[in-house]
Amino acid sequence: MKLELLQKMKLIWLALSLVLPMYPIIGNAQTQIDDYLSGVPLLVVKGNATTNKVSSASDLEFNPKKTTDLWVLNKSNSNTGSEMVIFSNAGQTSQTSVVKKDGNAYHFMCNAAGMAFGANGNLSTTSNRLDDNHDGSTFTGPTLWNSSLTVFGATPTGGQNGTHIDMMHMNPYSTGIAFDPTPAMLPPSGTASGNAYWVFDGYNKNIALNDFVVPHCTGCSPHGDGQIYVYGQVSVTRDVNVPSHMELDRTTGILYICEASSGKILWMDTKVGTKGSAMSANETYKRWAMNGASFGTAVTGLTKPCGVAIDASKKRLIVSDNSNGDIIIYNISVPKAPVELGRIKTNASGIMGLTIAPDGKIWYVNFNSNTVVRVDPATNTSVSNILANNSVSVYPNPVATELQVSTAFENNIRINSRIELYDAVGKKVNEFKLDDAITTLNLSAYANGIHFYRILNNGMVISNGKFIVSK
Repeated sequence: MKLELLQKMKLIWLALSLVLPMYPIIGNAQTQIDDYLSGVPLLVVKGNATTNKVSSASDLEFNPKKTTDLWVLNKSNSNTGSEMVIFSNAGQTSQTSVVKKDGNAYHFMCNAAGMAFGANGNLSTTSNRLDDNHDGSTFTGPTLWNSSLTVFGATPTGGQNGTHIDMMHMNPYSTGIAFDPTPAMLPPSGTASGNAYWVFDGYNKNIALNDFVVPHCTGCSPHGDGQIYVYGQVSVTRDVNVPSHMELDRTTGILYICEASSGKILWMDTKVGTKGSAMSANETYKRWAMNGASFGTAVTGLTKPCGVAIDASKKRLIVSDNSNGDIIIYNISVPKAPVELGRIKTNASGIMGLTIAPDGKIWYVNFNSNTVVRVDPATNTSVSNILANNSVSVYPNPVATELQVSTAFENNIRINSRIELYDAVGKKVNEFKLDDAITTLNLSAYANGIHFYRILNNGMVISNGKFIVSK
């Protein structure tokens, strides 16, 4: 009977390993997203309100032209306009930050909800507002910026109207944006402009491609060469308080859309659709209705999906749920049918924007706590270096009442070492110091089932795993 139970529990272990919360080990090496599929996460706050002026942050992204710079979008409010907190050497000991705000953010970056960098270093922001002119009109849309710190947010000169380099005015209440380097719909030149962005239009309840085409000079006003393609068949509904961030998988052309209002992640094939009739437009934009869109629902059952990022090389989609702080990793080998692989349980509601750093680590902003957080992953070279001349083991497994923790440490690194124990849903239940070569843990009060552990030395996770209690 006991053997039968053990076999059943092993099968349960294998099944749960696909869906249980993920807990990564700290590290410095290039991170793979699947490193987050085991271990206990370390959530490191790298920006806050006091030190860095992070305030009601709604999105963040690394600058592709200066990959050590992290831009964080402070939503602020409609009366003052939004601003950016720019971190140089983000996450490093030499990290610094500066707050930059456009001289006319009241119009060009009013109540901003989302941002996206283009490959050329320009970036675009959206406005979750009806009237950027503050007059009750619907004259609102995404704005394009030069990310040079000598340009963005500089003091306007010579009659400049802020420091924007282009703007559209046809997408009020836009709460999500994604860059597209090679859109299927091209400007009149027939060549991709490098300034095309997909926008979640909360007012017209659709997805629209906004191509700024050729930016104007800094702080100038002619916006008329813009091209707008409206995919009216792709019906979306905004959540007033939670952005609907979007991300394009450039290898497949599938756009993933977080619809916080419905708890769904939608997909749209950006390579499908034909240009239909011309639509009215402000200024001298060209605006068309698109026919034959291809779209659907990718994921259901979430509460407030908000942040989204893609590791295209590994076919992974990462989504944050604003309501509970879960960060969910999906396999998108089948692009229109993501499969959940597991979750990082931050236990902190309020996560909005989410991004993957150049080194592979996940970063996010928390709107409620005014923080920028880095999630440190599961494996790295520094752990390997520690374990090169040291070893740890946990046995027996399965265990009835006493778990042995063996640590063969050199150079007294056992000092400040400990083991933490977690239950099957990722809740920390106990921790013990590892003062001896073999430490015996009494688990007589633990229920049968799967549990997790992680071993830390001076705050660094050097080992983690699972064990079964079977009495």
